[in-house]
Amino acid sequence: IVLPSIKGMILINAVYVIVFLATSEINELIIWIRDSMMDASNRGFGVASAAAWIYSFSIAILLLISYLLFGREKKVKVKHAQIIRKRGY
Repeated sequence: IVLPSIKGMILINAVYVIVFLATSEINELIIWIRDSMMDASNRGFGVASAAAWIYSFSIAILLLISYLLFGREKKVKVKHAQIIRKRGY
């Protein structure tokens, strides 16, 4: 009974945690992207941009998976209640 009522809060919490950990300054991949962007060699912005796009898509996939796990509610068919409404009981 309690789990369906807090399912929305679990989804919001999961989204906040994923986004916070993905953009945190202690994230090794974010540090590597920033360092490779400032690299003096010829590959600086290209490699950093490609890595940032791949990382963004992977975070988007994680957010989609968390939405599919926690976001959707299954609709239950209630035939008995519909019959009662039609008959006017």
